[in-house]
Amino acid sequence: MSLTDLGAANQSVTGLVWQDTSGGSQPTFYIDDIAFSDNADPNGPVFGAVSLQRSAVLADGASGVVVKAAVSDPQGQADIASVTLDGTPLGRGEIALQDDGRHNDGPANDGVFGAVVTVAPGTSSGEVRLTLTARDQANHTSTALTGALVILDTPGGTVPAALPTGPAWGTNQWSETVGADWQVNSGVPWQYVYQYITYDWYVNGWGGNFVGRFAEQTWDKGYIPVISVYLMLGLTPGCTDESAACYAAKLQNATAVNNYLAAIAAAANQAKGSQPVIFQLEPDFYGFMQQKNYSDGQPQPDSPANYPVALNIAGYPNDLRGFGRRVVDVIHQTAPNALVAPHASMWATDGDPNSVPAAEVAGLAQSTATFMGAMGGAQADLYFVEWSDRDSGCNHPTECNPPRPWWDTANLTLPRPSRAVLWANALSAAGGKRLILWQVPSGNMSLDNTEQHYQDNRPAYAFSHVRDLVDAGILAVLFGGGASHSTQPNTDGGFIQAQGGIAYASPAAPTGLTAGLASGPIVPLWWTENSEPDLWGYRLSYQPLGGGAVTTVDVGIGNTASLLLPTAGQ
Repeated sequence: MSLTDLGAANQSVTGLVWQDTSGGSQPTFYIDDIAFSDNADPNGPVFGAVSLQRSAVLADGASGVVVKAAVSDPQGQADIASVTLDGTPLGRGEIALQDDGRHNDGPANDGVFGAVVTVAPGTSSGEVRLTLTARDQANHTSTALTGALVILDTPGGTVPAALPTGPAWGTNQWSETVGADWQVNSGVPWQYVYQYITYDWYVNGWGGNFVGRFAEQTWDKGYIPVISVYLMLGLTPGCTDESAACYAAKLQNATAVNNYLAAIAAAANQAKGSQPVIFQLEPDFYGFMQQKNYSDGQPQPDSPANYPVALNIAGYPNDLRGFGRRVVDVIHQTAPNALVAPHASMWATDGDPNSVPAAEVAGLAQSTATFMGAMGGAQADLYFVEWSDRDSGCNHPTECNPPRPWWDTANLTLPRPSRAVLWANALSAAGGKRLILWQVPSGNMSLDNTEQHYQDNRPAYAFSHVRDLVDAGILAVLFGGGASHSTQPNTDGGFIQAQGGIAYASPAAPTGLTAGLASGPIVPLWWTENSEPDLWGYRLSYQPLGGGAVTTVDVGIGNTASLLLPTAGQ
């Protein structure tokens, strides 16, 4: 049975459904075995590794994605007639890949074909797979699929003026002990550091002025402090379990509501100053509350008005909308230097981006943006998002039960990072906010899966796909373990420190710049492709012989360019 006959040629098949089309009763039948068989001619070309340098790109007609494919042929490389990519999902036509050393393909004639592709303006955002076709001289063909590529929407909002505009990094590593601060000792120019406060801080003080001490010392070290507010869980009076039902009950207690607002005002008062500080509001709280709307079957699950709150403050409704807005206003009014960032959870709508069809992901994010926007998000400055609260390799019996799933960083199978990026981009666009990716698990694949040394592959992905994250709307990435036994940046064997240093370092200067023969006033140029996985692109500078003004142009991610000679004969 040819997949072409099923209308599924060159598609990713996730299931087969057998249906009765006759309208009558049918006898039971059994399938003893089912498998896919390759009908490619054994004499045709053979695909090896296929890769995308980026896995998310804006539909702006300019941002480039490098596509590479290793292709061989039983009759030898000379028998390969063409390698092409179907650009239809990108709003393009057929795109040729080359093996000439000038199309980001490495050395010429090495069997690796490459091209730089862009997405046509106006192409709808979403997740696509691209099909490559290799053809030989006898017209035998073979095909291969790339990993998922996210076509990004324009992210919402702008980077707040008080924050860095470029990609930024940080961790949870902070110490008051002189000489013991890991971020300082790492030698990496980190830009953020975060610390939790719980309701116990408000009750017991944590040595007095803890938030103020943290903010002041962080500013002195050249970082932006992030205060991860976890007050709701321990808030009294009331229940102590981490659930939406418990939180809803607390919020109907006027004493508990007043205690919360007094605590958040005290934190903001301690954080007052002349430099920026970010209040990350209540990881999981917003998600729990929206999720309960869905699990309870509320007719308007994206409305926080379903939860009554004993607020009783003029100008604010006595429900979760008013409470959320009041929290944001208290921080802004108490500490004008503070930015407020509620935490958005990917699972808040009872549907995970990695468990639904790609076409539904944006809708999940838009629903969460609606819910959060109505309870103070519209007045906030940023949103925080999270990938996972534990390392995937963690097998701790209590902290990692159940274990967290591994993500396929090649973006071939689910779960995969591309879905998280698609969701975050849709949240940014719908919510009108830029994002900070928080508490990314700190493990790496060289660890031995013992306590504080658990493996994970997401830090490596974040460092190698920073352009994807920035274009999606993420302005900073913060690493840290989510529990006491998790891998931390200072227990990971030096991976995050090393990668942070690379992230902040300038790329190597390109080599092998070569000028071809001029065709009229146009001179073709090419150079050896750089190897940095986080490379954003190249700039070409040129100057007339004998001196004069230097002109610099951005030529994108490709390793070739055409130079228009500025003066005849030069």
